Amino acid sequence: MGDPAAVAGAVLAAVLVPLTLALARLERSRRPAGPAARPPETSAGRVAAVLGFVLATLGLLGFVASGFTPLLDPGGSALLVLRVDPLQNTLHLVVGALLLGAARTGATDHPRPWLLTAAAAALPLALPSAAPVGVVLHLAVVTLALAVAATRRRRPALRG
Repeated sequence: MGDPAAVAGAVLAAVLVPLTLALARLERSRRPAGPAARPPETSAGRVAAVLGFVLATLGLLGFVASGFTPLLDPGGSALLVLRVDPLQNTLHLVVGALLLGAARTGATDHPRPWLLTAAAAALPLALPSAAPVGVVLHLAVVTLALAVAATRRRRPALRG
């Protein structure tokens, strides 16, 4: 039949994707109407939304593959071609949620969420479970986040 973790991951994805789409539709219908109700959509916001969704999904599926203990698993658990452990899964979930929130509020026009994303994506590179595919994935996220952060404007300093 196949690897139980892969089957569980596929089932979880089959449940989460429609649920996410339904909740997104509900969330859009609850927002107030008008141009001031939400920030304008930008390319950085779209990148943050897609990357956030991918990372959050990776974190959830990672917990299916690895469980919740041990926190630092030197060998990691297999999630398709990636090796994951609970610490990486938590980082993926937190960074995914950060990017989705930043995309929703328009904060992706500032470097802070991108710098936090780069820092969080760099942490798994030092973990004992780092494997070549994971290293490439995390380096790509670090590179993307730093590239976007370099193009964002800083918030003006408050003068008091």
